[in-house]
Order: sequence, then C-alpha cells, then structure tokens
Amino acid sequence: VREIRDNAFYGTRYEKILFSGKETKIASNAFRGSAWLKGQGEMVIIGSMLYRFPDGRKCLTVPGHVRKFHPDLFQGKRNLERLETPVVPGVRDIEALDQYASCHFLTITSPAAPVNLVSLRKWQSLESVTIGADHRKYCTSDGVMYSRDRKTLVWYPPGKRDHTFVIPDGVRKIGEFAFSNQRWLKEVIFPESVTV
Repeated sequence: VREIRDNAFYGTRYEKILFSGKETKIASNAFRGSAWLKGQGEMVIIGSMLYRFPDGRKCLTVPGHVRKFHPDLFQGKRNLERLETPVVPGVRDIEALDQYASCHFLTITSPAAPVNLVSLRKWQSLESVTIGADHRKYCTSDGVMYSRDRKTLVWYPPGKRDHTFVIPDGVRKIGEFAFSNQRWLKEVIFPESVTV
C-alpha cells in the first residue's frame, strides 16, 4: 500500500493499525472518526512521521525520533508560536507556518539535522533560531545562525525585530543572503575582523 486516502478508515472500530516500513502517502482525514485515531492521544506519529498534534498549542516539542511532518500538519495552526524539532521543516511546512505569521521561534534539537538555508530563508515571520552547541555544522547566538567555528555569519532571521545589530568580533565572513528580506533592521555594525 502506497497511499491511504481521505476517509479510508472513517468510523472504523479498529483499535490497532499496523503500518509497513514503506513510504506511504496518508491523507489528512484518512482516520477521521476512527477508534484508532481516538486511541492515539495528543500526538499521532506514524512510523517516523508526525501526523497530527492538537489545535491551539502555542509550543510544539516534536519527539526525537520524528524525521518528517505530514504535508498538511501545520495548515491552520494559527496559535503555534514556538517549534522545537529534531528535523528542520521543509518548504511546504514553512509556507504553512508563515501563512499566519504566528510561529516566530525555531529550536533544532538534533545535532545531525540537515539545515536547508534556502527553505529557512522563506520563513519571513521567524524571529529566532536556536541550534544546540553540539550541531555538526552550525551554532546560534541571540537567534542568529553562525558556522560552527563562529567565523561566518550564516543567517539573520527576517522576522527579528531589532533595529540595530552588532556583528560579533571574530566573525570574518558574511554569508550569501545572510541579511536578505529584512523588514526591521536599519543598522549593522561591522567589526574589523570581517573581511569577506
């Protein structure tokens, strides 16, 4: 089975459904009204995919074994302000999170999480990103991303509301598109260490 369509399990009494390890496309209403969905609790995880979480949450902490999000997971989640996740949201997820300009804070909890900067730059409402000190490629300070050695300023989130930013001494390079799409920033102060 490669796809489970809308209402496939509508109203069914199955309390247990086993999923194969294969990639399966699952419609957002595939389990509507089913006993299985009612028995799953607050967060529904299918394999390594976060399928559903309750509406109205301001902060979502995604379990460490989740590796992807259901394509419709963030649709209509107007109250979500903070996302703590082991996996960086994809382009479609970011578009949904940015749609209501409500989710402003991202924490990446996995040291091995790949970070797609092209996708992240599309998240216009994002004010701050936090990456653990043990991440293999990046680190953060005050919501701004740097290379792990702190010699390159990688990205300044476009929703950050400060008007002035002082680049820390020791930063040598400003990365490509690091300050793109800024709406609030009016002044950037460079240290002498910046050469590129």
